[in-house]
Amino acid sequence: MADSAVRPVIEKYRIPGMAVGISVARQSYVFSYGIAAPRTRQPVTRDTSFELGPVSKTFTATLASWAKVRGNISLLDATAK
Repeated sequence: MADSAVRPVIEKYRIPGMAVGISVARQSYVFSYGIAAPRTRQPVTRDTSFELGPVSKTFTATLASWAKVRGNISLLDATAK
C-alpha cells in the first residue's frame, strides 16, 4: 500500500531516495526507497539520517497541537527561562 503512494511521488519529483514511517494501531512501519546520496550510491535504510530543515517547524507545531488537544500542555503557559 505504501508503494502505490510513494513510488509515483519519487518518479514525478525525481527523488533519489526517501524513507517513510507509518504508524497504524500502535504499530510502526518503515519503508525505505532509493539511494541516500547520488555520489555514494548508498541505499536508504531505516537508519539513514535526513536533513529536515524548515520542515521541523511543522512537526513541532503539529506535536504541540496534539499535546494541547490531549490536555498535556496549555498554549497559555509561560515558556521556561
